[in-house]
Amino acid sequence: MPADATPARVAWTGPFQPTLEAAWLAALGRFRAADPLAAVWLLVPSRFLGLHLTRLAARAGGAVNVHVLTFTDLADRLLAPRGRAPRRLPAIGDGLVVRQALRDVVADDGYFAAVREARRFPAAVAATLAEL
Repeated sequence: MPADATPARVAWTGPFQPTLEAAWLAALGRFRAADPLAAVWLLVPSRFLGLHLTRLAARAGGAVNVHVLTFTDLADRLLAPRGRAPRRLPAIGDGLVVRQALRDVVADDGYFAAVREARRFPAAVAATLAEL
């Protein structure tokens, strides 16, 4: 590879602001200079970060054809063609698992004791965990 060429797959580490945000926008600019409509895949640890970086790209000039993947999304995509896609719990299953976990680990005088039996609290916890 020539010394001035940028590899197709790059990973950066550092403080999120401004280092990683600046690296993301600079890389997106290079990708767009080569082909303005090419697909760009962005691997992030959470959907919230993906949303933030997509909005940042939109404000900086465009986020067309930017595909945001979490690590779980990437694993699903890599395993699916091999017939090893993970089996998912039904939607209600997440709430049931979290409800039982809350009963098992939250002490009667614990931080979440007052809300652990609230009807929608386990689903809210499950949704929060899914975003991490």
